[in-house]
Amino acid sequence: MKYKILANLLVTIHNTATAEALWLGELAGLNKNDVYNTLVNSAATSKMLEKRMPLMINNKYKPATASFNIFMKDIEIIRNFIKDKKVNLPTFQASSLIYDEASSVISQDYDTAAVYKIIKEECN
Repeated sequence: MKYKILANLLVTIHNTATAEALWLGELAGLNKNDVYNTLVNSAATSKMLEKRMPLMINNKYKPATASFNIFMKDIEIIRNFIKDKKVNLPTFQASSLIYDEASSVISQDYDTAAVYKIIKEECN
């Protein structure tokens, strides 16, 4: 269970970082597919970038490979674990707030890649 918490902590962070990188690339005038192809083959890649950036690019959030309603439960488990350890993890905290916002405005059965919508719409 502890390893699952660590893995999901990284998934949370990597997914939001992937969304931010894609959005910043768009703002810079880069083609989204070129952003993906460049980053997926770089030192900056992650499984979340590999799996979720294509969903973000295509706005394809259904069917979900990891739905918001399930993943939000995992985020709460991570928060409780962090609280229990009496530690502050600011990167996770910032990322989880984006998930909180997303879960309040998008379909709960969407893939967690939909955090991209929040990054794009709310972080201007």
